[in-house]
Amino acid sequence: CIGESDETVSCNSDSCPVWTDWSDWTECSATCGGGVQVRARECVLPKERISGCAGDKDQSRECNTNVCPVWTNWTNWTECSATCGGGSRFKVRECVLPDVRNVQQCPGPDKISEECNEDPCPSLTEWSDWSECSLTCGGGTRSKRRECVYPRNSVKNDCLERLEISESCNQQVCPAFTEWTDWTECTKTCGGGVRKKVRECVLPKSVGGCLGDSEYEEACNEQSCPVWTDWTEWTECTKSCDGGTQRRERKCVLPNEKSALFCPGPDNEERKCNLNRCPTWTSWTEWTPCTKTCNSGMKTKLRECIIPKYGNQSLCEGESLRNEVCNTEECPSWTEWTDWTPCTKTCGGGSRTKVRECVLPKSGTSETLCVGEKEATEECNLDTCPDWTDWTEWTPCTETCGGGNKKRTRECITQRNGDSRCEGEREEVATCNEENCPAFSSWSEWTPCSKSCGGGVRDRERECQVDGEPVCTCQCFGPIQEFESCSQDQCPEWSEWNRWSSCSVTCGEGTQTRVRACAGVGECPGEEREERECKERSCPTWSPWGDWSSCSASCGKGVRDRVRKCGSSARYLDS
Repeated sequence: CIGESDETVSCNSDSCPVWTDWSDWTECSATCGGGVQVRARECVLPKERISGCAGDKDQSRECNTNVCPVWTNWTNWTECSATCGGGSRFKVRECVLPDVRNVQQCPGPDKISEECNEDPCPSLTEWSDWSECSLTCGGGTRSKRRECVYPRNSVKNDCLERLEISESCNQQVCPAFTEWTDWTECTKTCGGGVRKKVRECVLPKSVGGCLGDSEYEEACNEQSCPVWTDWTEWTECTKSCDGGTQRRERKCVLPNEKSALFCPGPDNEERKCNLNRCPTWTSWTEWTPCTKTCNSGMKTKLRECIIPKYGNQSLCEGESLRNEVCNTEECPSWTEWTDWTPCTKTCGGGSRTKVRECVLPKSGTSETLCVGEKEATEECNLDTCPDWTDWTEWTPCTETCGGGNKKRTRECITQRNGDSRCEGEREEVATCNEENCPAFSSWSEWTPCSKSCGGGVRDRERECQVDGEPVCTCQCFGPIQEFESCSQDQCPEWSEWNRWSSCSVTCGEGTQTRVRACAGVGECPGEEREERECKERSCPTWSPWGDWSSCSASCGKGVRDRVRKCGSSARYLDS
């Protein structure tokens, strides 16, 4: 009990013989069942008095008169604290105390414990690693497991713990492709070309790129191209003069498979011919001088068949020339003409010449008597010269930007079996797409990490630009968004609670505490210390105070006292 069991006050303060203070009470002769205590004092006499002190020099009193404490019977054993692996159980008894203060407890313990259920327990293995998330984005789940392992000779007993746990993962929104664009035009109409289509990956800020290709290419127009045969010979002109026509043809040879293609260009050509006016005779000229001044020459008169420059005189009916012998006397003679010189042009109309010499007879006739020209000239190679076709369309530029090349070609049209070649180049090359190419801007700053600990993600972006202006990202090669891990430190996490401490008091209401530790970087939410009320047994309580005793002296300061008693304790509570 808390407080004093005795209370004393002063009385009879008149001056009188004075006893010394009582000595301390001796130890009680018995701890219970009734014993005796004694004490003594001395009488100190003042000068004016010769009589002794009133009262006894010695004093005795009973003590520990309460019935000796007695143990109650033991309670039954409590349930074992563990079903296996070694637990404990206990039983208690109560010390029944008499209604007397300051007595000792019953001899022996009021609680005994013993070990129980010592067979080995099944044990839990360590948790496995987390499984792969069921989805890479859009919200999936992952799990981890552990096993309940039974030791040999163990009684069957579940571990009474969860063997599998799961959690959500990859909650970020999934990236997605836009719809495919339409196919581009095939690069060739036949003979095997390619075409392609593209799509764009629309990326949220918290994840990586889309799965799959952003560009798809396939072969097209793989059928063989049709081919023209050679042109046929020109047909006979429909007229001999005043303008007719000629035709020639060619055929388009198609590949074996069905095809809607056809050879470019016409399959026949037509041209005008014999454009010269039909010939007519002029009047006869006067007789020419005799062809020879001697040795029988000829004189001639002519009429002319009026025809175009390149016409055929045979178109006029009748003679264009009449000859008559003249100057029959002997005279100098010409040698045979030399061969024609090479034509001055290979096509388009040139000229060539041949010469001869005047051979004089022995009579010494003058060379001037040789009639005719010493040199003859005629036109030659009147066929049309070879010429270029029109230029083809420019080919696609080799580069889409930054400067590339394009080219076009033409063909030389020559006379069949001719050896002439066109002047100039068959192929022409030019620069194209010289504007700057699209390129990525610098990366932006990293975004804040998605988590402060335990592994998060942050990202940064860039855009496709041409000369500083944003354009479609499809024009640049590479990602427009980049991700990296961040805040990899372990998040703060509480350990398991320790066992409850002993109760702060041995009786009555007290407190118990338990603590836990915070592991990781940062502060764990919640308290590291927890407290609860406890009470193992009721404490003894004081009875009301008794009446005051008689004063120990009739004068000169005596003492009197009163007492109270400490009651019995309560039973122990189950822990």
